[in-house]
Amino acid sequence: VITTYQSAEDIIKALKKAEKESRAASDTLSKFFNESDKRKVAAKVWYFLKNELIYFAEPKDNQTAKTINRMLYDCTYNNGTVDCKHYAVFAVGILNACGIPAWFTFAGQNRSVKKPNHAYCSCLIDGKIYTIDACRKTFNSECKHYYKWDIKRA
Repeated sequence: VITTYQSAEDIIKALKKAEKESRAASDTLSKFFNESDKRKVAAKVWYFLKNELIYFAEPKDNQTAKTINRMLYDCTYNNGTVDCKHYAVFAVGILNACGIPAWFTFAGQNRSVKKPNHAYCSCLIDGKIYTIDACRKTFNSECKHYYKWDIKRA
């Protein structure tokens, strides 16, 4: 659990820390995703997340931040799941390790509440921004939102 009374700022800080602590793992794993066509790299990361790590939304009062190693361990040995935030940590880490500028994007999907309730990864390839959100059915698909914040990694 990030904190007992967590704010959006607490969650963002924890995700940036988890991604930073995952950089060695990102470097090691990047060889399984990297290739010359960077759009294919982003699509491979999305496909891996969508098909290999089981999604389950965490309750609002029990939000966690996981490193890549913790995600993989939990999903492999503990029948664990990942949340949208964990997908974002993985994608931001791996894409940057592959030389693709990537960052966290937080979306607010409630018009009357200007705070984020969803996280995903955005990246820049050949001058175009791509969305890596394994909660979505297709690659490069962005959720409906009223507010959006882009946050650089730590």
